[in-house]
Amino acid sequence: MKILSPIIRKIRRHRAERQLKHGRAVFLSGDSFPKDAGIEIAIETRLSPLFGDWCGQADLNERQHAATFTTDIPTRLEGLQRELEGNQKRMAGVLFSRSSGGRVASLHALNHSVRAVVCLGYPFKRPKQAPEPARYEHLRDITVPTLILQGQTDAYSTFEQAKAYPVSSSVTILPVETDHEFQLSPEEWDAVAAEIRRFLLEI
Repeated sequence: MKILSPIIRKIRRHRAERQLKHGRAVFLSGDSFPKDAGIEIAIETRLSPLFGDWCGQADLNERQHAATFTTDIPTRLEGLQRELEGNQKRMAGVLFSRSSGGRVASLHALNHSVRAVVCLGYPFKRPKQAPEPARYEHLRDITVPTLILQGQTDAYSTFEQAKAYPVSSSVTILPVETDHEFQLSPEEWDAVAAEIRRFLLEI
């Protein structure tokens, strides 16, 4: 069995690559959009070849005919659902997200079929504010494979603080040597992308 395990692993990864290629990726930005657009660019540049289609935050805004970007979570959820229902050519394979976009992605995944959720800097708690359970309590019930990459010095909860929140077994939280802004070097982005790719090919 030990001899076969690398072969089985290779087959599973190949199958996962095929499934991702037939799916689509959607990126949901944080409240600071378009200031944080560089984060999406860093991820799209490195991971979009895995997918058949990539839909970024600017694409979502344009398709929703939104004159300005809204930070309202219920409105963003409605917009995401309309986008995914209106484009059935490819399933929403993976929801990538940044900060508050992670709330939108994970809330959507509670009741809709997606392959995975990936969040860069989940906003568990606003700096110097009281805890808001609505930000994180749904993570206890999520069944979709979810990867949260949390900065070691993130003002919205560091990696160590994030580990204390109640989340389901489907949620994986990994540390990144950064803050909430995710200002990383190209080499550090390569390492982050490699971690995400590994996660997506092993679920």
